[in-house]
Amino acid sequence: MHLLQEWFDAIGFFIDLALRLSLFLFAVAAAVLIFSRKREAVSEISLHNLSKLWTKEGTNEIHISKLSPIWREEKTIAEPDVQLPDLQNSRAAAFVNSILQGPFFEKANLQKAVCGQILKLLDQEGNCPSVVNLKGDVEGSWDENTYQILARTTLLDHSLNVAEQAILLLSESESFHVIPDTLVAALGHDLGKLESSRGYLYSVGEHPLTAGRPLGEIEEFKKLPRKNEIERAIKLHHKRPEGLLGKTLKKADQLARQKELEETVSRFGDEKTGLTGNKPPLPTQQQNSDSIAMESIKFSTKDNAAAAWQAQSDIYGESGEGIKA
Repeated sequence: MHLLQEWFDAIGFFIDLALRLSLFLFAVAAAVLIFSRKREAVSEISLHNLSKLWTKEGTNEIHISKLSPIWREEKTIAEPDVQLPDLQNSRAAAFVNSILQGPFFEKANLQKAVCGQILKLLDQEGNCPSVVNLKGDVEGSWDENTYQILARTTLLDHSLNVAEQAILLLSESESFHVIPDTLVAALGHDLGKLESSRGYLYSVGEHPLTAGRPLGEIEEFKKLPRKNEIERAIKLHHKRPEGLLGKTLKKADQLARQKELEETVSRFGDEKTGLTGNKPPLPTQQQNSDSIAMESIKFSTKDNAAAAWQAQSDIYGESGEGIKA
């Protein structure tokens, strides 16, 4: 009986030892399996550099498993909101709230900042006439009647008019992505008419070129990816523009001028301001605001007639038959 007990105790001891040893070996095996695997370090890489790896000739294929940790661990960094200036002009302030703070500029902080700085300049100095009457300038070649009509519209109001027309044109064609850059051009296209910008280029009648100076003093403008295209659109907005941005700016400027002529004649046409007189025979046009505004132009001499036709060509299109899309 005593021997049988010792036998059972020995069996129990070995079973316990075997279990302990099995657990130990299992733990060792698990540890070896885990730590024997080489963990590949995931380095940070931008999408720009990643695209180079995909497109570079001779580069080995990159397995998606090597890229997924980058996307899983990527943290979205929100861009700081742009601090827009407080403006005194109620219309400019409303434009800031409705347009610059709207969906068009959700991903265009640089353009938003530039537009804000342009509006700040216009808010401070833009109460001047929206036209210039200098020899050599395109607007200086217009007849005095047209000049006097458009001089009633301030530079600030004209800039906002052009910006609003640009939004309408680009929205109609669903080119919403171009709106932020185009509004930079629209708001800044006539900055060369500001009193503080009147240097040599202004004195020789080059207000589209002079606009580049105040724009160049805005730090955010220098960082715009399409800065050169915007500058070129401004320089050519009275000539033959290029691309969607440039063509939109010119057409928006023309449409704004048409609207300003119509509204000014409607408001002040009956006053003794020289805005009315002998009405010249004009070429057949659509019975709309175009003809209403242009009827205010007065011909007294051959030179005046030529100047009036030049104004019509610049404002209504080169053919004098309205603006064509």
